[in-house]
Amino acid sequence: MPITPSHELRASLERHNKVFETLLHLIPAKYYLPQDRDDDNSGSKYQKNKKKQLAPKQAIKEATKKARREKLDPANNKSILEIQREVAGLRDPASSNSKQKGKQKATSGDSDSDDPDIDMADLSDTPNHPTPGASQPMPSYESISTIRAKLHARIDGLKQGRGQKGEPGSRDELLEEQRRKRGLLREKRRQATRERKRNEETKKQKKSGAQERDKGHQAKTQLIVPDPVPGGSSSGTTNVAFSAVASSGGPSKAKKYATAADPRAALNQLASRNEKLASLPSEKREAIEERSRWEKAEIRAEGGKVHDDTARLKKAAKRKEKEKSKSKLEWNKRKETIAANMAAKQKKRTDNIAQRNERRNDARKGVKPKTGLSQLAVATLQIVPAATWTASGTNQHVQAHGGGMIKEGSTYYWIGENKLNGSAFQSINCYSSTNLVEWKYVGALLTLQSSGDLGPSRVVERPKVIYNPTTKQYVMYMHIDSSSYGEAKVGVATGSSVCGTYSYQGSFQPLGFQSRDMGLYKDTDGTAYLLTEDRANGLRIDKLSDDYLSVVSNVYTWAEKYEAPAVIKSSAGVYFMFASQLTGWNTNDNMYSTSTSLSGPWSSWQTFAPSGSRTWDSQTTFVLPIGNNFMYMGDRWFSGNLMRSTYVWLPLTISGTTASMPTNYINWVVDVNTGAMGPGPGENQPEAESASLSGSAVVASCSGCSGSSAVGYIGGSGNGVLTFNNVVSNASTRTTLRIKHLNGDTTQRYGTVTVNGVSQTVAFLPTADGQTPGSSVVHVNLNSGSSNTVSIGGYNGGYVADVDRLMVPVS
Repeated sequence: MPITPSHELRASLERHNKVFETLLHLIPAKYYLPQDRDDDNSGSKYQKNKKKQLAPKQAIKEATKKARREKLDPANNKSILEIQREVAGLRDPASSNSKQKGKQKATSGDSDSDDPDIDMADLSDTPNHPTPGASQPMPSYESISTIRAKLHARIDGLKQGRGQKGEPGSRDELLEEQRRKRGLLREKRRQATRERKRNEETKKQKKSGAQERDKGHQAKTQLIVPDPVPGGSSSGTTNVAFSAVASSGGPSKAKKYATAADPRAALNQLASRNEKLASLPSEKREAIEERSRWEKAEIRAEGGKVHDDTARLKKAAKRKEKEKSKSKLEWNKRKETIAANMAAKQKKRTDNIAQRNERRNDARKGVKPKTGLSQLAVATLQIVPAATWTASGTNQHVQAHGGGMIKEGSTYYWIGENKLNGSAFQSINCYSSTNLVEWKYVGALLTLQSSGDLGPSRVVERPKVIYNPTTKQYVMYMHIDSSSYGEAKVGVATGSSVCGTYSYQGSFQPLGFQSRDMGLYKDTDGTAYLLTEDRANGLRIDKLSDDYLSVVSNVYTWAEKYEAPAVIKSSAGVYFMFASQLTGWNTNDNMYSTSTSLSGPWSSWQTFAPSGSRTWDSQTTFVLPIGNNFMYMGDRWFSGNLMRSTYVWLPLTISGTTASMPTNYINWVVDVNTGAMGPGPGENQPEAESASLSGSAVVASCSGCSGSSAVGYIGGSGNGVLTFNNVVSNASTRTTLRIKHLNGDTTQRYGTVTVNGVSQTVAFLPTADGQTPGSSVVHVNLNSGSSNTVSIGGYNGGYVADVDRLMVPVS
C-alpha cells in the first residue's frame, strides 16, 4: 500500500525545495557547467604557448575587457534552474516577469537557525485554507524569482536590524556598484599619475635651474647696464662683468667638434677631418676654417672644451701608452712574484718535511741534533771585515774608530772616535746592536767644545768604558793630546747611562808617566786596570782606584815599546795581553803575551796571526768575550783620510796559553747567544753588467773587476738604476749582501738599495783607486727561491758608486 504523505510533510518538503532552488539561482551556472580550455592560448611553466602571447600589461587589459563583456551578456547571467528549464522546454514564465521587475528585492529567508520560524505559506499571496469536505487541488506557489526577491529583502531587513549595511541585490545594482568602484580606482590612479608627473616636473625644473645658475645662463629680468641712480655720483663709466657668454646652438656646436676620449682615437679623428678639409677648394676650406675658429671660440666662451691640440693629444697618447706598458709590466712582475712565492713556499714545505723526517731518523738511530758551527753555515747575517758598514740613524759608515765595547743585558754598545771630518777631535760616538752585525747610532757621549782638552785641533783617541757598580757610574778613559802628540795624557769622563751624555772630569799623566794609545780592563773581581803605552819606559798595567777615577799603582811594565793594548782572561784563568808594535799608522804583526797573574811573570811576545799578514792588515783595539769564545777587534787605518778607515773583526781562538787567528774570513757568522763562530755561507755572484739597466746607467770597463766591467752613472740627474732580477736564495731569512763597488772620490757616496720592495740608504766608502773594488754591506730579508729583486738607485740626486757585482749568500 503506497504511503501518502501528510499535508504538513508535503508543505515542509516544498518549502525546502523552494529554498534550495533559491540558492541555485544565486550561483552562476558557469561554476557547474564544463568550461572550454583554450590550450593554444594557455602556456605552462615548462612549455611555451603555440600562439604568440601578449605582453603582461596588454594581456591584463584584454582579460579585463573580456570579463566586462561577459558580465554584460544576458546569456552569461542565467541560473542553473533557468538553463535546465530551457533544455527541458519548461521555462518558467515567472522568470521573465522577474527580469522585467528590475530592481525588486526578495523578502523571504531560509530556515536558518538564527532566524525566527516563518511559515513559507505566509510568503504566498494565495490563501492556504483548505475547504472542508472538498478535494484539495495542488496549491499554486510563487515563482522562484519572487521568492528570491523576498529572500533578499528579508536578509537586508535583518542586516539593517543588526546595524549592518545592505548589499546591492539585483544584477543591475551589482553592475552599478562595480562600475562605481572601478571609477573610483581609475580616478585614484589618475590622481597618483598626475601627482608623480607634477613631482618629476618640479625636480626637473629645480635641476635645470641649478645647472643654469652654475653656468651663469640663468636669465635675469634686469638691465645689463642699470639706470643711473638719481642723486648718485656718476663717473661716466660703467663696468660690466659677464660670468659667461651664451650663444645659440651651443650644445650642437660642442657635439660637432667633440672627439673620442682616447687620445689616439682623437688624433685619428682630427687627421680625418684635416684630410677632408685639404681635399676642398681653398676658398671653401678657408671659409670652413674661419667658421670653425669662431665656433670653437664660442664653445670655449661658454665653458666648453675643444680637444683639437694635436701636440697635447700626442703627449697624452704617449703618457697613456707608458702607463699601459707600466701596468702590464707590473702585472707580469706580480704574476712572476706570485708564482715564485708559491714555488718557494712549496719548496720550504718540502724542505721542512725532509728536515722533520731527517730528525726522526736521527732520533731513531740515536744521532744527536746538529749544534754550534754546523748550524751557522746558512744564509744568515754575517760580519764582513774591512767593508763599509752603514749605521741606521746616520746612513753613513760607522764612525767608532779605536773603540771598545761594553755589554748591557743582551745589547752591545760600541764606543769609538768620530773621524768623519779629519783627525782632530769631533765627538765620541756610541752605537748599539743585539747581533754585532746591524748597528744603530745612539748618540755622541762627548762633543767638541770651544776650548780645553775637548776643544778644536785636539786629539781624543781610543775611548774605553767600564761600569763601576759601587758608584753606579760609567767611567770612560781616553788618550788626550795636542795635535803634535806632545802631552801624552789620559782623560776621564763619567756618565749615568752607557750611551748618555758624559761629564768630562779632566786629564793627567798616570803616575807621572806618558800615556798615549791605551786601554781598560775590568777583572772578574771588579778591580779595574789602565793599560797604557809609556814611550819612554814601555807598556804598563796600572791599577785604578775603587771609584775608577784615578791611578793608584803600577802592576806590571814590559820593556818592549808596544801600544794599542787589550787584555782578556780565558775560562782557564790565563791572562792574554795583545798589543801592536810601534809603526805609526802602518800595520804590523801584532803580538801577545800570557800570564796567570796580571803582575806577572808574563811570557815572551809572539804573533797570533800568520807572520807577515800584518794581523790581516789591522791594529788591535779591543778583544770582546762572547760566551767562552773571543772576537778580535782591529782597525784598518787610512791615515790620509781617517773617515774611510774600516774595521777588521775576526774569530780569535784561545786554547790553553795559545792565541791564534789563522784565517782572514771574507765573511763569517757569530751566534751571540752561544758564542759559536764559523765561516760565512757560500755566495752567488751576479755580475752588474748582466743585470737590468735603466736611465743613465751604463756599462764601463774596469780592469780590476771580476768581469772586466762595471756599471756606472747610477743615480744622478739621469736617474740611473741597476736592477738584479731573479736573485736566488735557498732560505727565507735575514741575511747580508755584499756590493762590490768602485768610488774614486775622497768622500762617501750614497745609494738607495731596494730589496723586494723594502728600501734603505747604503754608504759606499772611497776605494783604493778607480779599478780595485771594495765591499759595502747591506742587511736585507730574502725569500727562498728565485723571487728576489735587488735594485740600486740614487740618493738625493747624487751618483752612486760604480757597481761590479752582487754577492748573495745561498748556503
